[in-house]
Amino acid sequence: MLKKLSEIKPGDILNENVYLDQLLILKRGMSLSPIFIKKLRDLGIEEVNIIHPSSWHEGTASHPHSLNDMKNSKMHIEQFFNLLVTIGTEKRYGHLLFEIDDLNFAETMFIGIMRDRTISSLFYEMKEYDTLTWQHSFDVFLLGILLAKKIGLRNLEEIAIGYLLHDFGKTNITKKILDKPGKLTYEEFTEMKKHTIYGHRLLTENGFSESIAACAKSHHERLDGSGYPEGLEAKNLDIPMRILMIADVYSALTLERPYRLAYSPQKAIQILLEDEKCYDLDILLQFIDLMKIYPEDAVVKLSNNERATVVKVIDAIPTLPIIRTETKREIIKLPVDHSLTIKRMLKWKKVNSALLFESYTDALLHGRNTLAYDLFSELTEHMRIEEMYEEVIGKSMDRIGSLWEEGRISIAQEQLASSVTMELLEELSLKIPQSGDNNSGTIILAVPGTEQHIIPLEMAAGIIKLYGFNIHMVYASVPDSVLASLIADKQAICVCFSVTMDENIPCLIRTCERLKELFPGIPIIAGGRAVQGKKIKSADLIAKTVLDAVSFMKTLNSSKVS
Repeated sequence: MLKKLSEIKPGDILNENVYLDQLLILKRGMSLSPIFIKKLRDLGIEEVNIIHPSSWHEGTASHPHSLNDMKNSKMHIEQFFNLLVTIGTEKRYGHLLFEIDDLNFAETMFIGIMRDRTISSLFYEMKEYDTLTWQHSFDVFLLGILLAKKIGLRNLEEIAIGYLLHDFGKTNITKKILDKPGKLTYEEFTEMKKHTIYGHRLLTENGFSESIAACAKSHHERLDGSGYPEGLEAKNLDIPMRILMIADVYSALTLERPYRLAYSPQKAIQILLEDEKCYDLDILLQFIDLMKIYPEDAVVKLSNNERATVVKVIDAIPTLPIIRTETKREIIKLPVDHSLTIKRMLKWKKVNSALLFESYTDALLHGRNTLAYDLFSELTEHMRIEEMYEEVIGKSMDRIGSLWEEGRISIAQEQLASSVTMELLEELSLKIPQSGDNNSGTIILAVPGTEQHIIPLEMAAGIIKLYGFNIHMVYASVPDSVLASLIADKQAICVCFSVTMDENIPCLIRTCERLKELFPGIPIIAGGRAVQGKKIKSADLIAKTVLDAVSFMKTLNSSKVS
């Protein structure tokens, strides 16, 4: 019987599947709870075909053995479809659930493993602690288990449990870190990474097998050894784990986070393809073909066996991109009736990150502010704050400094690049959440001799401020007596020098020796290109990076407190 939504009562049973575009959102035979009725209303669905509960019979259904089992199964079914409606849009899943058999398989697997009280208890514990982690865990389960099924793996139930609980360790991470609206600092990220260890321990303590507990421990490992917590390489990472790594990253990128909006599916796939050394390419291509979402610049084979290149992906309908055929060079939008489809992806024209960096450096040298900002955003898209400073700003200034010393650019170009970088640093400092207390002490940042490069100083200041230190900058070389007065007036706990020019090493040595005579207990740190590999007797640390200096200063503070 077709009923308007306003006439439906809780307990009515659907007599047909309900679709949104091509995605099944509610299944025939489901009892409509108030939550589901509201979902239908929110989705703009005005009427559905329902049947009275007394008339419903499903001969093929498996019936729980007890009333309690029946209630739990009903709750799990509703939870499955409620999560699917919340996060499983066609925009994110593409054709993942295009076949009803795949949806039935995923639903049956979810209901089956959730009948285990330990699994359901841990799953709902994640919900109570952090909704985003809970939704992400379900998402990874769905993406991962359907890919594992497509590949033909065995032991799918054990794999499904590992995928569903892979992030349980986040229940041991403070909400302050999980909910932080900005980028994590180095220290916060170090703590966040421990969720892998926590998860492995908690799942082991709850009696799960090592293969399930390993999903919690190793889902952030990478084939090239760059992951954590153990830096495992390809030979130590089996197929189920390689699937989990891909599903985890895709899910994380395409779901919203407190610190950013969701990436489009095609952008997420592009990011995975760019990190080709980290992921199994064969599995990634099967994942892409499973969803039928292809990134721009992908070379594909069409259903008519012709080759084409994906020119434009429309975010609202990513499965119907605009393509350019190889033979006739025609621009075509794939039709809604699927009379022409993409059969599979053949290759992808990779964007060269080294070329992006060179373009960014060139934009700095020519004073192209807007282009430099755009390239900086692209280069730093997935970087933590410290990495932005060191990997992009620091390395670009090192590169420009080398070009200047080699006589390949003029002083005017060097100054222009410095000016644009200073504006970037100022813009970046406005976006970075500052430490609330700044009670770790005052650091003097200074340059010796005739140093003309102050950007390394600004860069160091930006990072050090994140860790609660106050900064006093000395942009030009001053007499030792003036520096000594500043140390006394500011009650500085440390002095840091930035040295990029070799001719200033003698001046640095003299200043360090004099300061040690006046303040025997004050630590002195020297950093910059000119001091690397050199021995400065009166310097307590020659820092290779700003983080080396920060680590040294925090250790110093800890020892004073203890």
